Amino acid sequence: MNAIFKNTVFVIWLSLVVCANSFAQEQRFIPELSIGPFVGTTLSKVSFSPKMKESYRTGGIFGVKLLYVTENHLGFLLEPSYCVVGWKENFADYNLADTGTLAYSRSIRYFEFPFMTHIYWGNKYRFFIDMGPVARFLIGDKENYNFSLDDAPGTNGAGYYGVPIDKTFDYGIAGGMGVEFRTGIGSFLLESRYYYGLGDVFNNHKKDYYAKSSNQDIYITLSYLLPLKK
Repeated sequence: MNAIFKNTVFVIWLSLVVCANSFAQEQRFIPELSIGPFVGTTLSKVSFSPKMKESYRTGGIFGVKLLYVTENHLGFLLEPSYCVVGWKENFADYNLADTGTLAYSRSIRYFEFPFMTHIYWGNKYRFFIDMGPVARFLIGDKENYNFSLDDAPGTNGAGYYGVPIDKTFDYGIAGGMGVEFRTGIGSFLLESRYYYGLGDVFNNHKKDYYAKSSNQDIYITLSYLLPLKK
């Protein structure tokens, strides 16, 4: 499944780059370099196998965006950032007594480094698409629950209750779209993005509980960029 997804993403990315490059050759372009902060919220799940009953866990993200537009309609984006993702167990979907009183969530904190291809259309108001690989480095994690782990409810979550995160490195592919408003005091960018984790949170050997535990995250961010070169 991961191979099919990666091949599909690669074909889409290559098509967009070729299309943008054909536009870029239409006229002479002066490269643009801009930098600035961004902040946003995350909606996160983890894709488990065996499957878990989950709902989205909300978190946050902030960092620095460095955008280098090398040609008309085409550029590259670096975004070193700090993000909080994870998952939230949904006990309401289990056939258990008093599920309304049970709560469990896990927050995972990463330093992440996306390297994105940036394709845009427009001038003062731009629509753009970002797509590329992401590397993540684990800072830490925290469990939040309101029951004794020694007397945990009979769910698949028993595979991670009290178990620390195994993988300190995560990687995946991200893609998103947004709008940019260019003004006299800088640019404002609003973007939504999806992160598809290709690694796992926990070990996935035959002796381990989960065969798969990959991060699946949605970002909604607001950025403010100032031009360094134009």
